[in-house]
Amino acid sequence: MKKHLPLLLLIPFLIVSCETYRTLEVNKDSIEFQADENTMALRIKTTGPWSIRPATPPDTHPFYEITPDSGRGDAEVLIRVEHNYGKTHRSQELTVVGEDESKTVTLIQKGVDPYVESECIIAEPDAMGRIPASGGVVRIGGAHTGDLVIRCDTEGVSFDRTSFPHSAYKGVFVFQATVPACPNAEGRTVTFCLTTATESGEAAFSCSAKQSGTN
Repeated sequence: MKKHLPLLLLIPFLIVSCETYRTLEVNKDSIEFQADENTMALRIKTTGPWSIRPATPPDTHPFYEITPDSGRGDAEVLIRVEHNYGKTHRSQELTVVGEDESKTVTLIQKGVDPYVESECIIAEPDAMGRIPASGGVVRIGGAHTGDLVIRCDTEGVSFDRTSFPHSAYKGVFVFQATVPACPNAEGRTVTFCLTTATESGEAAFSCSAKQSGTN
């Protein structure tokens, strides 16, 4: 019995060693990126081999790169995402596969931030550079990112269109507004409000044009 004692004493250490070998630790279960191109690190802790692969094959070309995507032992993995010019968030689940278990890491990248700026141009201004008292046309133009909507609280103003679809590169837009005759002797200010939206939020901008009165 005594000759087997050293071997029995080694058994607990062998068990611990095997369990340590199989253990897989990942420091994050999700990583959130902004819309711009970016790189973040994922740390893997294990004594065995590991690899990273999509949980489900992406529908299109992957928006991310993983370096390295496999190895053995502790490692720092760099995940780089391309610039997201879309208006919606995008995501991908990754599976980190170890010797005896796996972990899931979710990548989330936000959609591009909304943006809008504009100015008003009166098509045929009167002698004072205003919209004539009898009415006239105003062009509201500028650049935007996201789904764009325009409105005007002045009664009777109409537009050739009231929206523009998402543009990823600060696309150009032009609205044409027809302003009716001014009912006020002193004139008025006609204000146009523009709102654009992506999944990351909303942005607003306003511009205005003066209209002469009936005096």
